[in-house]
Amino acid sequence: MHRHNDLADTRTTGPSAHQRPTDLQDPKQKKMDIYTVECLPGVQYELLGIVTGSTIQSKNAIHDFGAEMKSIFGGELRSYTNLMEQSRRQAQERMVAEAQKLGADAIIGVRFTTSAIMAQASEVLMYGTAIRYK
Repeated sequence: MHRHNDLADTRTTGPSAHQRPTDLQDPKQKKMDIYTVECLPGVQYELLGIVTGSTIQSKNAIHDFGAEMKSIFGGELRSYTNLMEQSRRQAQERMVAEAQKLGADAIIGVRFTTSAIMAQASEVLMYGTAIRYK
C-alpha cells in the first residue's frame, strides 16, 4: 500500500503561502527554511539539487497486539501515530542534514510519502529541492 501526502494541503494556511511546517521543526537543528511551495516568487535563489531523508521503522509486537485490540473496538492507534510522527521528524532531520552539506539556506517543494516495505515495516521518505539565496 502506498500513500502520498502533500504537505502543501495542510501546511500553507495562514498569512503566508511560504509558511514553514514548524510542527516538524527540531529546535536543536540549525535553522533551515522549509517550504511546500514549488518556487518563491520575488526571491532570487540558486537551485542546488534534490535532497531526501528517509527512515524505515518496524512495528513492535506489543504495539501490534494493542492495535489489533483497538481496531476491534475502534479509536486512534496512538502508538502508531507516535511512531509515524517520530519517523517524519527523523526523515526531515536527514533531509535537512543533506541540504546543509550542499550549503543550502532553504528547501522548497517539500513532500513526504509513506510506503509499506514489508508486513512489519514502513518507510517515510521526505524530499525537496535545496536552494541557496542570492
